[in-house]
Amino acid sequence: MNTRLWHASRDEVIARAGQLRALIDAEQECQFGQLIHSDLGPYIDKILGLAEFIVLDVDGECQGFCAFYTYDESQDSAFITLIILSPILRSSGWQKRCLSMSSRRPGHMVHERDPVGQPSQRQGYSVLPSVGLSSFAE
Repeated sequence: MNTRLWHASRDEVIARAGQLRALIDAEQECQFGQLIHSDLGPYIDKILGLAEFIVLDVDGECQGFCAFYTYDESQDSAFITLIILSPILRSSGWQKRCLSMSSRRPGHMVHERDPVGQPSQRQGYSVLPSVGLSSFAE
């Protein structure tokens, strides 16, 4: 298995947009529409256009990612908006590696409703108070 984990450039995100979108769509379906609580299309468009991505490719196919925002590089913070791994890679340590790579960016935070919150806290992430998730898709 040939794997590559890296901080993708904007061009690389655009080139993999279809694969990233497919991962999000599949996870939304697996979670019976409860992963993203707003209109999925605009949410995906927003993160593909604005978020930074740590991307995991396996044998040339996108199998996971961590999408995050660094609103102000002078601040010691970033907001992880979504982390998804293909079911074949779960419980394999790749989530931790994705989070570790994103934490090399300025600061780190996790939303309190994030199911990866506890493992993330062990890596030094902070938990943000809950806010209406639908506002992030606007």
